Amino acid sequence: MIDEDIKQALQIILHERMKAKAELEMFRFKEETDLRKSYKREIDERLDRISELDKLYDKLKNRK
Repeated sequence: MIDEDIKQALQIILHERMKAKAELEMFRFKEETDLRKSYKREIDERLDRISELDKLYDKLKNRK
């Protein structure tokens, strides 16, 4: 049962990482095209989120 819970958690983490990565790419595109506004804060937030998810994924993966 725990293995199944861990597998589900890993899938959720990967899904959230893909969403964060897509948002990151969107903000990078906006940064390049909208010269009136900076999206550095949003980009940094997504990079931090991806980093957190990677750490959580590694922690759970090594627990298996």
